[in-house]
Amino acid sequence: MAPSREAPLMASLLNNIEQDQVTASAARSLPPPQPAAKTVEALPAARDSSAMDVLVKQINDGEAVASAEVVATRTETVQVAMRRCPRANTRAGLRCREKVCSRFRGLDRACPD
Repeated sequence: MAPSREAPLMASLLNNIEQDQVTASAARSLPPPQPAAKTVEALPAARDSSAMDVLVKQINDGEAVASAEVVATRTETVQVAMRRCPRANTRAGLRCREKVCSRFRGLDRACPD
């Protein structure tokens, strides 16, 4: 860098450092944050374990349904992609199936590990 270009850069860097120091000192002079009005322990539902058990059961049941839908969708996707491939007894067909299974290996019966 030429000396004439270093001076403005140095001045800009020093100005940034000074601004950071002013901001940091102003932050130290602020009062500490006030605690929240109610904590999680103070809420009645958090103390009621039966309500929590019901909530966990609902979440698990929903995840099981969603998981079954994902598997069905994934299987359909793999089957459609495999049908688009050339015949399996050709090199192009084998390459195509390998490409499809690279995304779904071990996740679908058509693409075992």
